[in-house]
Amino acid sequence: MVYILSRQFQNSFKVYKALRSFAGIGKSRVIYLLALTGLTSRAQIKHLRWYKTEFLNYQIRAAFSVDNKFTKLRDFFLFRINASGCYKALRFKHGLPSNGQRTHTNAKSIRKQSVKLTVNDLKI
Repeated sequence: MVYILSRQFQNSFKVYKALRSFAGIGKSRVIYLLALTGLTSRAQIKHLRWYKTEFLNYQIRAAFSVDNKFTKLRDFFLFRINASGCYKALRFKHGLPSNGQRTHTNAKSIRKQSVKLTVNDLKI
């Protein structure tokens, strides 16, 4: 068992998936972190040595806001938008694209999100 940011992972788990499980780390950030450590996307947790896990922990904490910090920033951003009462907030409340995307053909990704956040759900 290996710990990355105080989260436990089994040895057969892939490093790529382990890093993607943190909120705030996407595909490009995972590729960046793997390049820093010299691992491929197919590498498993068992291929990590203690110094590489410590290096990953340090890099993630220094460069990115992840998990609780990320969710707090996201919630504050949504609260600020909803408090302003702008058009973007109205689009967000209705589950529509809010950054000027085309809605006739391209809005399927935002509509697929079944969980819609409201101002009352946000905990700041």
